[in-house]
Amino acid sequence: MCKYTLLTEISFLFLLIYMFQKVNDIRFRSQQYGLLITRNETEFAIVKQTLKIMNLRLDSNIFLALKSEDTYYLYEFYNPGPRSGGELRLCNSINYTEDHLTTNGLTTYEMRKDLSSLHLKVAFVVTKKNVSMPLEYLQDVRTKHYDGTNKVNFGIFKHMVDIHRYQWSLVVTPAWFSSTRLGIDIGLANVLTRNIADISGSSGLMTAGRVEAFDFGVGTHYFRTSFMFRSPVIYEKNLKKSFIVKPFSHGTWICAALCTMILCITAKFILQLERQMLKRYKEYSWCTIIMFMISLMSQQGINVPHSSTAGHIVVLSSLIFTFLLYNYYTSSIVSSALTSKKATFQSLGELVNSNLDIGIERIAYARILNASSNPLMFYLNNRAQSNDSRVSFCLPLEGVQRIRKGNFAYLAESVTTYNNIEEHFSNEEICELTEINAAQPTLTYIVGKKRGQYNELFSVSYRKIVQYGLLKREQIMFSNIKPHCFNAIQFVQVGLEQAVSALILLAIGYGITAVIFLIEIVTYTTIVRRQNWDRNIP
Repeated sequence: MCKYTLLTEISFLFLLIYMFQKVNDIRFRSQQYGLLITRNETEFAIVKQTLKIMNLRLDSNIFLALKSEDTYYLYEFYNPGPRSGGELRLCNSINYTEDHLTTNGLTTYEMRKDLSSLHLKVAFVVTKKNVSMPLEYLQDVRTKHYDGTNKVNFGIFKHMVDIHRYQWSLVVTPAWFSSTRLGIDIGLANVLTRNIADISGSSGLMTAGRVEAFDFGVGTHYFRTSFMFRSPVIYEKNLKKSFIVKPFSHGTWICAALCTMILCITAKFILQLERQMLKRYKEYSWCTIIMFMISLMSQQGINVPHSSTAGHIVVLSSLIFTFLLYNYYTSSIVSSALTSKKATFQSLGELVNSNLDIGIERIAYARILNASSNPLMFYLNNRAQSNDSRVSFCLPLEGVQRIRKGNFAYLAESVTTYNNIEEHFSNEEICELTEINAAQPTLTYIVGKKRGQYNELFSVSYRKIVQYGLLKREQIMFSNIKPHCFNAIQFVQVGLEQAVSALILLAIGYGITAVIFLIEIVTYTTIVRRQNWDRNIP
C-alpha cells in the first residue's frame, strides 16, 4: 500500500531539501512517495527544477497537483531512463464543481510502460554445457528437452520486450541459487545481488530464506521431479490374496467344501442302496466318488451311472451347483485380468527398499535436494556419493535407455525425460511407465531484485501475458508433456502371477502321486513276496 506525504505551501521546500539529501545516498533503495498540492505556479516551477536533478526511480510515486480555477492538473515525477533525475508528465486532470466531478488521464501503468530509452541486462540460466550461441539455443524448439523451463521463460521475456520496447543484452549463468539460506553465492542470485544484471528472465523455487533477498513475480512452471520406471511384477506371497483364492470369499469356499462333502456322502449312500436293492455287484470306492465330484465341478462329465431316480436328481442338482460355481469362478478371474491394474510401488519408501537400481540426474537432484527435507533423498545422496553399485548419477539419455531395459528407476525432472521417452519407447512400454514424485510439485516464479524498480511495472505485464494466454502458448511450444498411452486391442496375457497357483497344485498332485505310487509298488512287492514265500513252504 502506497503512503504519500501531503505537502502544503509552507512545508514543501523543507521536504524537498530532505528528499534531495536522501535520494543521493547510495543506500537509499526504496520507492519515493510524495504529494504536493499548490496554487502558486512559481513554487511549482521550483519543485519541477529540483526534482529533475534528483536520483529518482522508475517506480517513484511523487505527484504534483497544480490548481487552476476549477481544475486540478495532476503531474507525476519518475525516472523513465538510465540518466539521473526525473521527468515530469501530466497524468490526470480533475474538473470539479459543486454538483459534478470528472477525471481525464492515463493509468500509472500506461504512463510508464514505454521503456524505449532503457538498455537492460537480462540474466538467464542455461544448464547445458558448451553452448556457444545461447540466444539461438534459448529459442530452439528441437532441443526443448534441455532447459525447457528456461526456454518457456525466454519466450515470455520476448513478449515483455514487445510490450515495453526496451533494448537488452543477455547475461548467461549456469545455476540458480547456492545451497545457503539466501542462495546469493552463485548463479542467477549472484548476478542480481551484485548488479551484474538489471533483471532476471528465469524462474526459480521460492523458499523462506530467498524471500528475504529477492522478490518473486508470476509463476510460470511447475518444477516436478519423479522416479520413472517400468512397472515391475510384484508376486503375491500371501495365500489369502492369491489370484486363485480371490474370486470367492472365505464363506463361499467353506460353503462349497461342505456342499461337496454332502454330495459325496449322498452319492455314496445312494450307490450303496442301489447295490443292495437292485442287486448291482459293482461297488464304488470313496476315491471313485470324489473323482466323480471333481469331474462334475470341472465340467468334464461323469462315468458313474445311477439307476434310481434319486440318483439322477443328485447328479442333476450337482451339475447345476457345480456349473454355477464354475462359471462364477472363471468369470471373476477373467474380469479381474481385464480390469485390474498391475501391482506396483506406490511410495518413495517402497521404491528405495526394492531391488531396482536407481539412477539420478545431477541437475534435477541438486535442485530438489536443496528444496527437500525428505530423509530418503539424503539417504540416496549418501549412497550415490559413496559410489554405491545400486545408486549412481547418469545423463538423461542413458537413464531413459536403462528404464527401457527394466529393473531400473531414474530420478529426473519430468519434462527433461519425456522427450527421450517419446522417441525411444514403444506404445506398450509407455503404457507400462510409472512415476513416483520425489517431492511435491512446486510452482517456480520469475526472480527479481529485492525492491527492484521494475518489479511493480513488470508484474502487471506478466499478468497480462498470462491473461491473454501467451504463457500457455509458450508452455505448449517448449514444455514436454508425458507421452500418451494409446489403448489398442491387446490380448491380456496370463502371466506367472496367475498361473503359479495352478502350477503349484499340479506339482503337489504329481508329488503325492509319486509317493502313493511308490507305496503301492512297495506294498504290492511285499504281498507278492509273502505269497511266494507261503507257496514255497512245504
